[in-house]
Amino acid sequence: VLESNRVEDNVREGICMEISFNGIVRNNAVARNGWPTDPYRANGWLWDAGIGIHESDGVEVYGNTLTENFNGIAIVQQRRDATTGDVYAPTGGYFAQNAYVHDNTVYQRNGGGSGAANDLGDTATFLTRNNRWVNNTYYVGTNARPFAWMNGWRTATEWRAYNEDATGTTFDLG
Repeated sequence: VLESNRVEDNVREGICMEISFNGIVRNNAVARNGWPTDPYRANGWLWDAGIGIHESDGVEVYGNTLTENFNGIAIVQQRRDATTGDVYAPTGGYFAQNAYVHDNTVYQRNGGGSGAANDLGDTATFLTRNNRWVNNTYYVGTNARPFAWMNGWRTATEWRAYNEDATGTTFDLG
């Protein structure tokens, strides 16, 4: 359980749950994380989020306030199995699945976004692994596509068309 923390001004992710089971990230204030100065690794895709969930099962994220992180809340699926050197990985590897992201407030006025990405070349993270977003509030700026889903950047309308965060609210503060 990561609860009631203030996580600010980290070069990379603010909070990261990686290869975890049934974790809870709740009631945290997460601000200005993920703005690296590292010339060897630029920002990209959904890296450098305020809250990142990587190859984890059953993580619940709620009650958090995220303010101007490079990306907001991100679920990332990469290959994490014995073929990549994770000799202790279970058969088939670790998966980003059963994530429940709800009732968070995300201020993302300087670009970036929230959502999920899959580097395995399949759609399981989006369609069959039960990752869901419910009742979050997003304050977005000039970024017309602040949501990541099906390995692309999406508008709020497209995000909801995938049935993600249909009960959420997006405010355009551009």
